[in-house]
Amino acid sequence: MRNLTAFLSMLFVSILGYSQIDNRNFEDLIESKILVSNINGNRYNIQVSLPKTYYDNDSKSYPVLYALDGMHSVPMLNSIRQYMEIGNYLEEFIIVGIQGNIPRNRLMQHRIPDYTPLRDTVYENRFSQIMGLKKGSVLSGKADEFLKVISDQVIPYIDKNYRVDNRSGLLGHSLAGLFTAYTLINKPELFNFYLISSPSLNWDDGNFVKRLKPDEINKSDISVFISVGGEEKELHNFIELFQKKLEHSNFDTVYKVYDKESHFSVVAGSFSNGILQFAGKK
Repeated sequence: MRNLTAFLSMLFVSILGYSQIDNRNFEDLIESKILVSNINGNRYNIQVSLPKTYYDNDSKSYPVLYALDGMHSVPMLNSIRQYMEIGNYLEEFIIVGIQGNIPRNRLMQHRIPDYTPLRDTVYENRFSQIMGLKKGSVLSGKADEFLKVISDQVIPYIDKNYRVDNRSGLLGHSLAGLFTAYTLINKPELFNFYLISSPSLNWDDGNFVKRLKPDEINKSDISVFISVGGEEKELHNFIELFQKKLEHSNFDTVYKVYDKESHFSVVAGSFSNGILQFAGKK
């Protein structure tokens, strides 16, 4: 028991010592900007989380991981990145969170239009009723506009104001995962890497996947990580169909099912394994 206690004490001191080498907090390296889109008129909170050495070397450039639903994804990604850096698993990279700049209780009013490629009037009406909104006040199927916001406004802003290299990725979970899959198919060259976590490919009865023709898929050399929880039975068939159609491309694809994980508990594992594929040291 004494040996175990001594070992744990040494381990704690080692980790504490690591954190004291550079005592800057990740919070000190997060910069925010409100972007007002001239494409869809929406306001977005852009959070830029920089690597801890960003201001130490003005000549160094970094890969960028764009994370949808930044309010939730950026804090989680920061924690994962911090732990993995202790173990020396990752190259340093910039995280850019993208989030609708509206109150938390109205976020779905941004997510539904922005993240969905097709209209689903049944869901629109159901959501409006649940939220006490007037019928027709929430319109889905505007992913094409949001993709243009990212490609024409968000990315140029980041490229202009930060030192980035030519490696970039897009990350999304749930409806944001659906949008990430949509981007992979419709504008694959925008990113080198796509992390698609539990994508809501059952949206509009799965028509996005059903209508996808394998011979129309761009054959770019792109890295893709797709994941889903074992308990998400309603998504499995759609995701497996999507994965099968991707086999006709040159995408370097990893597909992972996390046993006994749900739509919400799977996120941490998906993000951890995904960023290892994106920025893991070779």
